[in-house]
Amino acid sequence: MTIVLDENYFAVASDDLLGYCGETNSRVIEFAGLDNVQAQMYSLVISYDDGECFETRIQDGVVALTAGLMRKAGDVDVQVYACDMQGDVYTVVKKSNILRLVIKPSLDADSKPVPALEDSLRILGKIEQCAAALTDLGETLVEQQQYLDTSQTQITQAQQRLMSQFTACLSQMNEAVQTAQECALSIQQSASQIAVNKSSTGLEKRNLLKIGTDGFDNGEVTMTVGQGGELTLNGTTGSTYTSIPLTSASSQDCIKHIPNGEYIICTNGFSKLAVCVIGYDLDDGTLVQRSLAWCEGSDVSFTVDDEFPYNYVELWLDVDTTFDNDLILPMIRYKGVTDSSWEPFTPDLQTQIDDLRKQIESLPVMRPRVLSCANIVSRVTTKAQEVTQ
Repeated sequence: MTIVLDENYFAVASDDLLGYCGETNSRVIEFAGLDNVQAQMYSLVISYDDGECFETRIQDGVVALTAGLMRKAGDVDVQVYACDMQGDVYTVVKKSNILRLVIKPSLDADSKPVPALEDSLRILGKIEQCAAALTDLGETLVEQQQYLDTSQTQITQAQQRLMSQFTACLSQMNEAVQTAQECALSIQQSASQIAVNKSSTGLEKRNLLKIGTDGFDNGEVTMTVGQGGELTLNGTTGSTYTSIPLTSASSQDCIKHIPNGEYIICTNGFSKLAVCVIGYDLDDGTLVQRSLAWCEGSDVSFTVDDEFPYNYVELWLDVDTTFDNDLILPMIRYKGVTDSSWEPFTPDLQTQIDDLRKQIESLPVMRPRVLSCANIVSRVTTKAQEVTQ
């Protein structure tokens, strides 16, 4: 793994995998850009989710990961310190941003592998096969009624054989259903972590601005919204600025449209208007506003944090300005993405995984077939008792 620090000491990791639990001296972290901050010592601090925190010195731009550092599977927070030394006492000169990395479990008795999506689909296929087998078994039971008059011994043997097969099929189907549910849960948890990692490193190319309005018309200017979130303006503004909410109906409807992080907003060179990101603090029922970004034709960076966690986006039109089918392509992207070309809004990975989970949960349950087969077995048993009497 390589961690690169720029002139602002912003760190980016080449991978989100720190290693596997229990490894010792089998992996190293190489650092580039440490000397962007002149210091006498550099160290790496790792914080675990159980509250433990370890610090190890960076020697010659490298840190070897020992078993002590790879002590526990799970998510860890990693930060680079630049320090000055005075005897045995050191003072932190500069800290990097916090990187969210992961230590994966090793293959021992206490860890279970995360199943793949293909495994979940394969298990669902087994469920359908078991259901079909139960249907075939019911048809076989009906046919066996034709031979109930032959002998009591043959009837008893047939019942025992068929009931054993029926019980085995039911057991297999129950196990398959439970395994499928566990697989779906594991997929959801794994995908959630992947989404968090990609969001934190800013490597995912995606338009984060979801237009929340169907259009705008104040008698002077009209705005229509395309399927991908592109905006078309017509009309002439008056002597005052015209504001159009994009992500919600008004400032009172502001929610966490964009999670905490660093972003870039742009209008793709269009300068007759401005796109404004406004943050709010709704604590104690009061509405405290702060402008997070004001973009007029060029890229503007901004940060969403816990101080003003709620936000919404507005379009501001300049005064005495005429629009004639002007196409506006506003976009918000991760700060780490350098490609500024516009693309339609797409849902994040977690939303897509939630949709997949809903599809799996909506698959039909084969319980009616199982109950039908059970009724057939009951009728066969009753008929056998009648013949015996």
